[in-house]
Amino acid sequence: MNDYYINIPSKVLRNRDLKFSSKILYGEISRLSQKDGYCYASNKYLGELLGIHEKSISRLIKELISANLVKMTETSECGLTKRCLY
Repeated sequence: MNDYYINIPSKVLRNRDLKFSSKILYGEISRLSQKDGYCYASNKYLGELLGIHEKSISRLIKELISANLVKMTETSECGLTKRCLY
């Protein structure tokens, strides 16, 4: 198993309007964004990573978007939709 660290900025960590799991998800999205500048992981992958159901991941992402901490774009190519989280 690879050991890695996630960084959670203090403005995210101290945000009382965010659930604790949203803060951890923010750290994972940030870590997964390091290579390409965005995170393209599916809710299923993120859920497996954090031990959270896919639907919960979706709600947490919406919470991060509402807090203006994450931006999401979707593009369609060859009939497939690709989601990017920034």
